[in-house]
Amino acid sequence: MNRPCVVIAEDEPLILRSLCFLVDHEGGRAVGVGDGQAALDAVRRERPVALLVDIMMPRLGGLDVCRTLRADAATAALPILVLTALGQREHEALAREAGADHYMRKPFDARALQQWLRPHLAAAGRTPGVGPT
Repeated sequence: MNRPCVVIAEDEPLILRSLCFLVDHEGGRAVGVGDGQAALDAVRRERPVALLVDIMMPRLGGLDVCRTLRADAATAALPILVLTALGQREHEALAREAGADHYMRKPFDARALQQWLRPHLAAAGRTPGVGPT
């Protein structure tokens, strides 16, 4: 059975592991990467149902990842959740301007993250050719 993929771009290993565990627990297949360029590569390779991305990462920041994905017709509609330790309102506005659908501050609330993920994972299961077969 194919599980819907969620790409997670986070450069802090402990946070990345906990996010991957949460996605796996919700029935998804987590693909974790440690920088923004690897996130773009993984999105293009894996065709995920959603992306979780940190703002401050090596090689390419999360906001640049958002802008790049939104500029590409193949990934323009990908649901993107930005996770960040940056907690000022201006950072949320910048994330939304870059194309993020949702913004969550670290430390994140696992239940809130699950609530955001569930509809994306469920929708993938109902789309022909994507998700469980």
